Amino acid sequence: MNRRDALLAIAESFGDDFVVSVEPDLPELFEGPDVLAGKSGRLVAVFVPKSAELKNPERLRTRLVLSRFALPDHTQCLLAVDDADDFARVEALEQDFHAVVSMSDRLGLRRLRTKSQEHRRIPTDTRQMVERRTAFLMTLSLAHQPQLVAATEPGDESWEGADAMPAPQPPNGIGDVTNLVRPSWPMPLLTPAALHSHRTLKLEVIDGVLVTGSTGARRSIHQLVLPYLTVSARTAFRVDQGVPYLEFPTAGVFLIEGAHWPSTDPLKPVRASAFAGWALLNDPSRSEFIETVREASKWLAGTVSEHAQKAN
Repeated sequence: MNRRDALLAIAESFGDDFVVSVEPDLPELFEGPDVLAGKSGRLVAVFVPKSAELKNPERLRTRLVLSRFALPDHTQCLLAVDDADDFARVEALEQDFHAVVSMSDRLGLRRLRTKSQEHRRIPTDTRQMVERRTAFLMTLSLAHQPQLVAATEPGDESWEGADAMPAPQPPNGIGDVTNLVRPSWPMPLLTPAALHSHRTLKLEVIDGVLVTGSTGARRSIHQLVLPYLTVSARTAFRVDQGVPYLEFPTAGVFLIEGAHWPSTDPLKPVRASAFAGWALLNDPSRSEFIETVREASKWLAGTVSEHAQKAN
């Protein structure tokens, strides 16, 4: 059974009393749950590990955490696996889900649809930080990309994807601007040591801000950004039984060159990136890049200071 047929089979197991969506397109997410089913008082999200998630289970945990932020606290999150081998690969994440079920166990799926699970509430301060960070990073991204705002205005039919984007001279690499960003406030922020588990990715920390970039070569923004969502999630949150707790308030700046932008909902990549902790810049000038990192660092310093004051 291919993946699509498996998801349809899971959807059918919920019956007519549920409203069911297969691979729902949630506004804030690049990737959400595979099946979302709801009725009065109940909302169930089913996650089926993808091949990349079986190789790197932290990507599945990231998809779960971001989905939890996008969905209400009473959502019950189920992990559906194809076989014992697949479960063994993601077994470390078992406690992050309300329940685990085999995709071939139709009776088990039907039992779980009616069995109420405990609510795992996300702390209010963690949700508030994500909301504030999303708004800030969206504003930061759009401040340097007015063409995206114009493309979404009513009556504007001129959007043609990447070909419509202006292409100022891109910065000459990331590392050579590190010394140009020097704020004067104290920095109890993220440090390069926190990235020890992400050595395979091209990443830097500039005054607390995660910085990376990628050349699109006509690839989608989704494909370029997706591997880095786990970095921002793992540095920002400590996850315990599926509940994300604030660790480092983080923000990232992601530089894109030559990527393929969607012709419909062109703000989706900017919105989903901001929700996951990244300001998305398309072919920025050197000065735009430096100013964006500076503004993100200043915002982070204020956020960390405020969080410390509340803790005391």
